[in-house]
Amino acid sequence: MPATKRFYFVDESGQDTRGLVFVVAISVVESNLTEIETACLELEKSSGKGRQKWRGSSSDKRLSFVRSVVEDIRFQGVLCFSAFENIGPAEFDAYTVTAIARTVELTRDEPRSTSEVYIDGLTVKKQGEYGRQLRRHGISRVFLHRATDQGYPLVRLADTLAGLVRDALDKPDSEAARLLNRGLRTGTIVRVTQ
Repeated sequence: MPATKRFYFVDESGQDTRGLVFVVAISVVESNLTEIETACLELEKSSGKGRQKWRGSSSDKRLSFVRSVVEDIRFQGVLCFSAFENIGPAEFDAYTVTAIARTVELTRDEPRSTSEVYIDGLTVKKQGEYGRQLRRHGISRVFLHRATDQGYPLVRLADTLAGLVRDALDKPDSEAARLLNRGLRTGTIVRVTQ
């Protein structure tokens, strides 16, 4: 049986809080990469959110987009996140790697699986560091790539999840919190434990 390949698209939120809240969000897809990218683009357009980042779009449009994603069965299990509190800015990279490693462990079906990881704003220097750290976590057969939200719909989807989680943590009685809880109940969103 040939080894499978999974794609991980990573974005973070919370650097501006200086570590009070730090969220790592990851879009995970396998053989349905093109289908999920196309669905994401369609929902971005129909919601009016477009290719804007979470903070760059209006509340109504971004919540409409999330609502559409949560209700769409094609996104079942695609969205994963880890949330950390009270960490120092110097630890952001370590926590990002930890979130990636735990997500890969949770979603891969066999150790021989290949993981293609696209990280928003990843530098060449950090690419090597992240690779070494992932191997220390027992994650091999991983290939890291720099990505931008402008060019990758699934990085924008991860950005949306990170923004949603931040908003939900900031305001537990908000529509963002209700949508996050709905996604967790339906399995569209998965919280990767620490």
